[in-house]
Amino acid sequence: MHLACGLSVGLTGLAAGYAIGIVGDKGVRSYMLQSRVFVGMILILIFGEVLGLYGYVLYTIPLVLARNPNLSLCLQSYRRAHPKHQEQGLNVPFV
Repeated sequence: MHLACGLSVGLTGLAAGYAIGIVGDKGVRSYMLQSRVFVGMILILIFGEVLGLYGYVLYTIPLVLARNPNLSLCLQSYRRAHPKHQEQGLNVPFV
C-alpha cells in the first residue's frame, strides 16, 4: 500500500515538475518576444501544478482507508442504508 501511494505521489510530482520546467522555459523565452504571453503562461503553470496536487490526493485516500478500516465499513453501511442514492447516481466513492 505504501509503495503504491509513494509511486503515485512521486510520479505525479515528477510529471508536474517536468511540465512546469518545459512551460517555464518556453514561456520565459516567449515573454521576451511578446509580453501578452504572461497570463497564459501562468495559467498553464497552475494547471501543471495541479498534477502534483492530484497525485497527493490520490495518495491520501487509500492510505486513510487502509489505516482506518471502520471508515470503509461506515461507507458500506451507508450504501446499504440508502439504496435510493445509488439509483440516482449519488454513490459514495472510495469503497
